[in-house]
Amino acid sequence: MCFVYLELGFNEKEIASFFQHSHCRFISGADLNKRELDWLSGSAMFIKLTNPPKNMILNNLDIVVVNHSSKTDSWLLNEDITQKLRAKWLNSGISYSIDYVKSAVPCKEGQTFELNQQVYIEHEGSETENFLTVIIRS
Repeated sequence: MCFVYLELGFNEKEIASFFQHSHCRFISGADLNKRELDWLSGSAMFIKLTNPPKNMILNNLDIVVVNHSSKTDSWLLNEDITQKLRAKWLNSGISYSIDYVKSAVPCKEGQTFELNQQVYIEHEGSETENFLTVIIRS
């Protein structure tokens, strides 16, 4: 079926997006590799941690905070803020996770915060799919 779409002029990103959003029973029942569709369609972000977490084990569906340094292009799990977010955010009275992270992190010049709904995080040969990831870019 993919070859037909390619012959019709669709690119791989458009085909993957079609498969993700299709209501066709043949496609939904085909047990397609969701990770590969996310990669091809660009609907998820993929991060490879520079250093593995020290005191934390990442699981699928975890809420996490990741620091990204644009100077060194390094990705680090912010374990301290991640633990605070998981333990205290819901009872903090702050509605949005990104606002809670902003209140918990010391302000630095040029620092930005980004919320991603779907991020695959790779570390030490394993990969987790996270549905709430706050990225602190500096």
